[in-house]
Amino acid sequence: MHIDYAKPGLQVMIGMRTSDVLAVEINVYEPQQPIPTSQTSKFEMSQEQLGRLKSAYQKECIAHDPAQPATHLLMQSQANRLGLFWGYGPDGRLMQIAKRTNKPIIQLESLDQQINALRPRSQVEFDAQLNSSLKSFEHGVLSSHLATLAKAWQRNDLQTFIKDTEQMNAQFPDFARRINDERNVLMARKIDDLHTEGKRIFVAVGATHMTGTHGIPKLLEEKGYTVTFVPLRNDNGQ
Repeated sequence: MHIDYAKPGLQVMIGMRTSDVLAVEINVYEPQQPIPTSQTSKFEMSQEQLGRLKSAYQKECIAHDPAQPATHLLMQSQANRLGLFWGYGPDGRLMQIAKRTNKPIIQLESLDQQINALRPRSQVEFDAQLNSSLKSFEHGVLSSHLATLAKAWQRNDLQTFIKDTEQMNAQFPDFARRINDERNVLMARKIDDLHTEGKRIFVAVGATHMTGTHGIPKLLEEKGYTVTFVPLRNDNGQ
């Protein structure tokens, strides 16, 4: 994220101060089970795909890394060009604050679970995702899409994320089910368990986990919780 987003606002800090624990997708301070290299990708790129990927890497002045998902470095490079860096992300910043204030950090899933959800299940799915990502980069869509999501996050524009999730569901339904729906069920269950233990929780997860009929807020409502959307204000109260 952008450096301007690194400092949490007043409402977020109030939520942090009045909570007992911080719950995040992955706790970067907690040792994770190493992912075997053989599991990173068992699918192969065609010569045409490999040529397009190498050309894209050359344009971005980045080196090919077989251990990375095929287009991960492209997305990271495009985000960096927009001034968006993981180190400025709100979840990372909140974890730093929690560490300094001795607030427990609980992860809602393991790194292995997250990577397994991201991993294509077939050569057909792998090809479809790779071709879509390469086309988005080649036509400049990837950069504009990242910029749109960043602005939506800054404006607290949930509708843009709802639309983005719907598009992913339509284009890659199996992937969308794994990356959002199935993970949301597990995370909502863990949030419920923490509440049952009497803990006040501040939960920080990706925006796409908050949308749709299988979003975490909806799943918590089905468990009997009252969920209220809170419009965020800037430091001037606007």
